[in-house]
Amino acid sequence: MPKHINKKVVASNRKARFNYDIKKTYLAGIVLRGYEVKSCINGQINIKNSYVRINKGEAWLINSHITKWKFASLNDYDPERKRKLLLTASEIRQLSLFQNTKKMSIIPLKVFLIGSRIKVKIGVGKGRKKYDKRAKIREKEMKRDLKEQLGRVKKFT
Repeated sequence: MPKHINKKVVASNRKARFNYDIKKTYLAGIVLRGYEVKSCINGQINIKNSYVRINKGEAWLINSHITKWKFASLNDYDPERKRKLLLTASEIRQLSLFQNTKKMSIIPLKVFLIGSRIKVKIGVGKGRKKYDKRAKIREKEMKRDLKEQLGRVKKFT
């Protein structure tokens, strides 16, 4: 990817890396309607409770919420409709294998703009148990304390 293209994060699922042990990530395009694109550019998208399902050789983003664009005159707009993800056939095969055989979840991690295109970064991961989450928190706190102590030592020497 060229460096001169702007990359703006529109939405992120910050809890995904805490709740899931992400093994592999993919970059996918998303099929949106015109007024949904305008809402996404304005940052009116929520992917916190969403997930990805592979159905009949197609990847679908389910339960993502895109707010209705304020200037659109729509009567029957469904903000949580299924949206198709654009992936290559080999990526879809890999994802379906993960979904079916390895009992892993496919979760959207970020939605961002690359130039004028909206992309979704999806991750494949296994759900963490409660004790795994506690261990992760404990590890994070120990790293922070160690970094803080090292900072004190450097400060006084």
